[in-house]
Formats: sequence, C-alpha cells, structure tokens
Amino acid sequence: MEVSDEHPAADATVASSTNSLREVYTILDKKQKRFIIAMASLGAFFSPLSGNIYYPALNSMATSVQVSGTLAPLFIAGFADSAGRRPAYLICFIIYTAANIGLALQNNYAALLILRCVQSSGSSATGALANAVIADVSTSAERGSYIGYTFAGAFIGQSLGPVLGGVLSAFLGWRSIFWLLTIFAAVFLTLYVILVPETCRSIVGNGSIPPPALNRSVFQVYQQSKVTNSRESDVLGPHTSKQPIRFPNPLATLKICLEKEAGILLLYAGIISAGLATITTGLPSQFHDIYHFNDLQIGLSCIPMGVGSCLSAITVGRLADWNYKQHATRLGVSVDKRRQQDLSDFPIEVARLEIALPLVGLASATLIAYGWVLQTAQQLAAPLILLFFVGFAGSGAFSIVSTLVVDVCPESAGQATAANNLVRCFLGAGASAVVGPMLKRLGRGGTYTIVGGLWVAFVPLMLGIMKWGKAWREEKRKRGELRMKGKRAEKSSQIEMGMSKPNGVHKIDGEGTE
Repeated sequence: MEVSDEHPAADATVASSTNSLREVYTILDKKQKRFIIAMASLGAFFSPLSGNIYYPALNSMATSVQVSGTLAPLFIAGFADSAGRRPAYLICFIIYTAANIGLALQNNYAALLILRCVQSSGSSATGALANAVIADVSTSAERGSYIGYTFAGAFIGQSLGPVLGGVLSAFLGWRSIFWLLTIFAAVFLTLYVILVPETCRSIVGNGSIPPPALNRSVFQVYQQSKVTNSRESDVLGPHTSKQPIRFPNPLATLKICLEKEAGILLLYAGIISAGLATITTGLPSQFHDIYHFNDLQIGLSCIPMGVGSCLSAITVGRLADWNYKQHATRLGVSVDKRRQQDLSDFPIEVARLEIALPLVGLASATLIAYGWVLQTAQQLAAPLILLFFVGFAGSGAFSIVSTLVVDVCPESAGQATAANNLVRCFLGAGASAVVGPMLKRLGRGGTYTIVGGLWVAFVPLMLGIMKWGKAWREEKRKRGELRMKGKRAEKSSQIEMGMSKPNGVHKIDGEGTE
C-alpha cells in the first residue's frame, strides 16, 4: 500500500496508512514473493547438488562430510534469526564459493576431504534459510505450495548431481565439477546481493520497516537514493530496525527436538528421509550388480526418482493448501492469504497429515515392490517406474511433515528447519551405513520390506499428533506466556530497584559522587 502524495493528509491519516501497511502479514506483492522464494529455492538447490555431483568421481567421501553438513545449520539458523537472512546467505555462499575454488585447485586427498567439509558447511544451511524465508513472507494458507517449490529445488539438485558429475568427470575431468559449482555460486551470489531484500521479521517486520544498511540489497539502496524525501520514507524511515546481533545458540535448535509435538514430527520426517536415503545409497551397487551399469548409467537411473520428487513437491504442496482451505470453510473461517490466521483453534495437524499419511501408504507399498523387483532381477523398466512412485509419494510425505514443523514453530522457522536437517542427516547417515550390510544379509526384498514397514509402523505417532497436537500447541503457548510474564516482572523489579536508590547518590562517568 502506498501513501498518496497528491493530497496532504493529517498525521492521523498518515498513521492510519502506516498501520494499514503493518496489519497485513507482508507488504510484498505476489510477484515479489515468488521471486524471493524462487531465489531461496535456487539457494536450496546447491546443497544436494554439491552432495551428489562428486559421487561418480569420489564416492568414498560420501560419509566423511556428514558432520559438517549436519552441525553448520545449527549455528547459521540462529544467526539468521538475529542478524537477518541476507547476512546469513552471504556468509554461506562466500564460504561455499571459496571452498569450491580450493577444491578445484588442490592435489592432496586430505585437503580435498577438509575442503569438502568446508564446502558442505557453507551450503548445508541453505535449506533451513529457504524455509525461514518462506515463513517470513507466506501465511499458513499458502505455505504448502511455497515450501513445495523449495523442496523441488532440492530434489532437482539431488537428481541432477550424479548425472552432471558423471558427464563432467568423464569428459572434462573431476576438477571441472568444482569449477562449475564455483560459477553457479558466483552467479547466484551476484543476483542475490543486487536484487533480494531482507525478509527476517525481527528486522523488517512485514516489510514495512526499512532494514539497516548492512541488510539492504543494491537495488534497495538505489531506490532509496531516489525517494529519500518522499512521504513514505518520512513515515517509515525513523523506525529502521536496529536488532542487536547475538552469538548463535545451537542449543535453541536442539530444544526444538525435545518439544512434544515438534520432536515427534522431526523424528517421523527423519525416518521418511532415512528410508529414501537407503534407496539412493543402495542403488549404485544394486544396479551395477544386476544390470552391469557404469557410473553414468547409474546417474541416469536416478532421474525417475528425481522427476517423481519434483512433481510431488509442486502438486502435493498445492493439495495441502487446498485441504487447508477445506478445513477453514468447514469452520466458517475466511482464508485471507495476506494475513496470518490464528492457528490456536485451527486443526492444522489434521489438515496437513490427511494429505501426508496416504502418501506414506503409497510410498511404503511401492518401496516394498521395488525391493522384490530387484530381488527377482526383473526388466529395467519395472524398478525405474517404481522409483518414480517412491520418489513422488515419499518426498511428498516428507515435504508435508516438514511444512507442519514450520507451522507449529512459526516464531523460529529457521531453527525448526535446522533441527529437521539435524535429525534427517543423523538418521540418513545411519541408514546409509547399515543398508549395505542389510542388503547382503537380508537380500533386496527383505531390506526394503523392513524400510517400508518402518514407515507404516510409525504412523500411529502421526495419528496421535492429529488427535492431541492442538492441545499440545496450546500448552506450549501458555508456557511461553508465563515465561514472558516472568521476564517482564524481572525487568520491572530491576527498574524499581534502580529508581529506589538514595537521591543523594548519582553516577557521573562511572563514578559515584554525593
């Protein structure tokens, strides 16, 4: 909304206009939101791309980088909530770009391993940052679709990585992999610095509060230089946020894992992701043994699962938003995508999990079938078709559960996603480590029957979330209110103690005088 310059208005009218700006969840229009989320999704593309692109050339490094990729988001998420999304993105991509240059130039395996860990620490937080940006600019009514786009970027990176890495390694050498990543990152960073505005709500609110200088894009600086004397600049300028930057506290992210509702959701999202990891980890050896594929052919075999995942990320997100509207209609609640709805009396858990649980059933059935198709060495078309459906259903279920994590932790979306990343990586690393021995001991059919069965075995936890989740959110809200009251009371008592000092005692330049 703009403040008109054609007719002078009274202060009350200006204040009313300013309040109107701040009533909506975000003042960004649809095109601006889509651009910002597209950039966030592109940023999330780098982590899975980097994690998979070098597999055809250096498969033995796969497990060594798990720790850096898991722990880095714990710090970056807290930093992004305090300092803003832009500084966090800049730090991540500067580290990532520098590491890629080092990887392309080095000749030592130990240096390669260390730099790959540094590269992972730079890129691994981009998924958490993307979901935090989505929580900044989108309401619950539209969040399913937007988070779906973010997962689509990640799934494309995961699927494209092995293919691109195999082609580059075969024709241009392994160094070309890291030079290409350097170019991609440099282009993204340039576009981000120039065009993408700050979205962190603790700094810019709904976008109506101008950010500090360090959080402004080049385009914003240029715009401000042209409208310095405009009425809107006069109204909003003095309220520029000066949020103090706090040292990131990783324990705040770990606390989310211990919350009743969020902890269960994180566990189930991690189990789904770990099951998908057993497929991507086991596929190279199984397709090599059964179909005698080389690295490039193995990379191409990942495409059906990637296509299914990308299609799921787009369609399932829209389905989640549609189901949200259906529940709102039944409750007599009008859905306004420009304003965040109070979810305290809204069954958000039911609205999300009604979509996720049927997908879990489909994913489990097709995964078990995939295992037995490999066990009996059927024609190649059969496992590839099943991989498409496993990717579609499994990735869709994971994205919906992850969206629900953000819904129940709206005040700390970045940290919630970092916690999701933490659980997902640890369970994924464990699954990747045990799937090889399981395949040898139990066979392909037995292994994937167990994995698919685990997905179904934990469904009762989700049914419990659907039944008691709203009550648990209310308990959490009341605890938060009590903590805030305690902090305010403590602050008030400190102020009263300061005012009750003897009148004859004053402090001048740090020294007491009478």
